[in-house]
Amino acid sequence: MTASTRRRIGFLAACFAILAIPGVLWAHAHLVKSTPAANAQLATSPSSIRLWFSEAPELALTQVLLLAPDSAHVPLDSVVKDVQSSMAVMVPIPGSLAPGRYTVVWRTAAADGHPSSGRFAFTVLPG
Repeated sequence: MTASTRRRIGFLAACFAILAIPGVLWAHAHLVKSTPAANAQLATSPSSIRLWFSEAPELALTQVLLLAPDSAHVPLDSVVKDVQSSMAVMVPIPGSLAPGRYTVVWRTAAADGHPSSGRFAFTVLPG
């Protein structure tokens, strides 16, 4: 058997192994969009944070934190399912945010239980 034939067999075996893995192992809830959007510059303080995912997030496994410009935690209400979409969650912001750059840190899992997480920032402009 030549080296070229061995490489082809190895490549085909690797492809087969990849295709044999159940799709559920790759099913993770990825952030699709948010309000406020990543890197948004807002003229007014948002009243909530909405996160849309590629799969329906499990509410019990979803956490959202908001960090102020000085990295302090901003108090948020509880995470709830978004009534407009089963693929989204919403977190009310009980107060008004002062001008500055804020970071949203999120973590969730879909029905498969695989966790995913991320972060993005937005800015509230001076008024």
